[in-house]
Amino acid sequence: MLRVELTTQLLRIRTLVVLACLAAVPVLSGFSYASEAGHRNGRQTGLFGASPYSALNHAMASMAFIEPLLLPIMAALPAAAIASSDREWGTLRYLYVAPVSRARLLAAKLGALAVVTAIATLCVLTAGLLAGVAIYGWHPFHIIGAPNLTGGETATRSCRQPATACCAC
Repeated sequence: MLRVELTTQLLRIRTLVVLACLAAVPVLSGFSYASEAGHRNGRQTGLFGASPYSALNHAMASMAFIEPLLLPIMAALPAAAIASSDREWGTLRYLYVAPVSRARLLAAKLGALAVVTAIATLCVLTAGLLAGVAIYGWHPFHIIGAPNLTGGETATRSCRQPATACCAC
């Protein structure tokens, strides 16, 4: 049931378009700051000020920019279609042939929503890293006014605390 729902969500045109738009944000912001590679982004502090220093900084700044508004919208699109589009996609036919409990159906739909949201998050981070490597290069994670962090230290620190809290300068 989860496989059917996940395939349904990932084959929708609007899901693919939203994933492409989410990936385009880090790429476009990377190109807009390309002239400031290796330097502070104007007078900004925190992640956005340190974004042009390295690919890691750019990926974290992209995620910090997208997570408060655009990522919840991406999660809301498939969530809104959880019950409304079953008839048009033909998934209700499976329920008539092999009855499935409502709890199992809802669990499959919410599981597919969680996987699509995780894919959207990875899409933003991957696009931010690839654009950052292409434009700024791979350098240590830079915090304005603090020592640089390696890639491993950056990953462990970002897992322990929110992205916006680790670089409050």
